[in-house]
Amino acid sequence: MFLLFEQPFRLGDWLDTGGTRGRVVEVNWRSVHIDTGAGILIMPNSSLAGASFTNLSRTGGTFPVTTTVTFTTDDAPAAVVALLQRVAGGLPQLHPGTQPVAVPAGGAAYDLSFEVRGPSQEGEALAQLRMWLWYAARRAGLGLDGDTTDDFVTDARRQDALASIAATLYLTGDDTAALAPVVRLERYAAGEVVHRVGSVPDAVRFVLSGSVDLRVPFEDAELPATRVEAGDYIGQTALTREALLTTAIALTEVAVLVVPATALDAIVRSTPALARDMGDVIDRRRAEVSAAVSAHVASQQKAVQAS
Repeated sequence: MFLLFEQPFRLGDWLDTGGTRGRVVEVNWRSVHIDTGAGILIMPNSSLAGASFTNLSRTGGTFPVTTTVTFTTDDAPAAVVALLQRVAGGLPQLHPGTQPVAVPAGGAAYDLSFEVRGPSQEGEALAQLRMWLWYAARRAGLGLDGDTTDDFVTDARRQDALASIAATLYLTGDDTAALAPVVRLERYAAGEVVHRVGSVPDAVRFVLSGSVDLRVPFEDAELPATRVEAGDYIGQTALTREALLTTAIALTEVAVLVVPATALDAIVRSTPALARDMGDVIDRRRAEVSAAVSAHVASQQKAVQAS
């Protein structure tokens, strides 16, 4: 009677009954059915009424998530904390207005906590966090789970990548040899932000594989401006030291060759054609941003007129 009339939970709520966590999928006079993800747990009403349980769906709008992550004892704690907070801060499940918190837990362990919109998003958020951390740790040279190896970054692959962009940069053999020590390879997971709008890039990233979506923030939306595929590049305003007008988001796993702006400056000074090419790309990207915003505004106006 207590469960049915007091309604401490409803269909769809997430419960923690002390060792069992899941979503309520059925309530009747005899029992409550809880989907645990590994099957349906059928709990007699008498068991629930006679014990304490937690309704995870009634936590004031946010749901706390905690996890422990290990690196190596050689990794600088400040660098690890910054990495954890930055990656968790980009999760789409993160509750708006909240900030992740990471602290050293002793040895190589770190505790990370953040808030999501509800208990149903905990598993998805943790899965995405672990995937993004794998890529981000390797880009930062940090040993996630004690692993400091990265078979992707090899001299042979770097040379192949340089050869693939040689024509774009008008490189000679000597230019390629001079660039080899300063360029680097990076990979991004699907959904990761490669560049954020408003930032001034310090390098141009040449897409070797995968697709990158360029999106322009407008009011409360992100409008797709264009898509960058293998053979093209992003961060072109590194040469002009201007802020980016779009956010670059990896649509798939993306591999890029990073060429620092300082290295490109030297090439541009001796190759006017490259300066013109990059200027054309900057102008084209600006036009794409303008077209995306104009199309969105026209669509809104049309919807208002139709209503």
